[in-house]
Amino acid sequence: PVVVIGSGPAGLFAAYTLAVSGLSVLLLERGRPVEKRVADVRAFWKEGVLDPQSNVLFGEGGAGTFSDGKLTSRTKNPYAGWVKKVLVEMGSPEAILTDAKAHIGTDKLREVIIHLRNKLRELGCVVQFEALVTDIIIRHNEIAAIIVNGRQEIKTDKAILAIGQSADDTYRMLHERGVKMEAKPFAMGLRVEHPQSLINSMQYGRWSKHPHLPPAEYFVTAAISKLNRSVYTFCMCPGGQVIGCSAFPGFIITNGMSNSERNGEFANSAVVANVRVEDFALENEPLSGLAFRSLWESRAFEAGGGNYCAPAQQLSEFVENKSSGVVGRTSFLPGVKAAKLADVLPEFVADALRVGIKQFDKKMPG
Repeated sequence: PVVVIGSGPAGLFAAYTLAVSGLSVLLLERGRPVEKRVADVRAFWKEGVLDPQSNVLFGEGGAGTFSDGKLTSRTKNPYAGWVKKVLVEMGSPEAILTDAKAHIGTDKLREVIIHLRNKLRELGCVVQFEALVTDIIIRHNEIAAIIVNGRQEIKTDKAILAIGQSADDTYRMLHERGVKMEAKPFAMGLRVEHPQSLINSMQYGRWSKHPHLPPAEYFVTAAISKLNRSVYTFCMCPGGQVIGCSAFPGFIITNGMSNSERNGEFANSAVVANVRVEDFALENEPLSGLAFRSLWESRAFEAGGGNYCAPAQQLSEFVENKSSGVVGRTSFLPGVKAAKLADVLPEFVADALRVGIKQFDKKMPG
């Protein structure tokens, strides 16, 4: 069979495309099906109990299962429309076909994923959960087999890696097996949370309470020429919540999530600065970016108290490099601990964020 590794959006649609074309497909997912995964994630958010194989990042649907369900494509790929049509066939609202900023919502997306899984099986695709690829066998510079959970050998000469950005253990294994890879730039920053009513007022003005207007969104950017950095908002979640999405013990990672109605009290967004390869790269070490990222995620874990609470700070105090130890209300679970966020960020990222946020405040005061 063609083996597809990972059941996030890329893996699901790779498997679907192959299956509808009549090929034999095996879809391997290290985590659990979405029904069980939801319970595991709730236990993590409420009690700080992390399952390294079933969490916000690993499991059926990938990280997007616990997100806003945005359908964003910054390319003009002709298949984007087809993807939306398939999602509608699987139960997504038809509005995603025409909405300029289409989104499904994490609550509805879970149902869509179940329908897609059932469709894959109808097409003959074998879907295997709790199936971590622990090794690959390469002969004559070609893949010959895949090892699952350290014991199951699957012979194949065709595999699609759709493992996402957080499968550090898999990337290390591939590197050890001689798979060519290189470091790439990325972005790093904070999650910012405001009352949704404040964002509505900023964006809609005197019409902010109009019943037919959706919760307001924003996207802002800043070019910091003196630091040669760019700062921008990303993955803005109106009426949503900030969530913990750690996958490995001892690290803090945050993300944003909204349900389909986007009717939560808070709005949140990532505010990030670009990180170039030369900021972290070690010679002949393509995985140095993973080590760099892990360093700061582990510092955030320690600053949060070591129990998956997140370090938090009032935005104005972060910008002014002050700390009162007082944090306002937040949607984050299992909770937050007051900390200086500059201590859990590279200095060049913190400096760029401060300048960028000041520029944002001129566009959107508050």
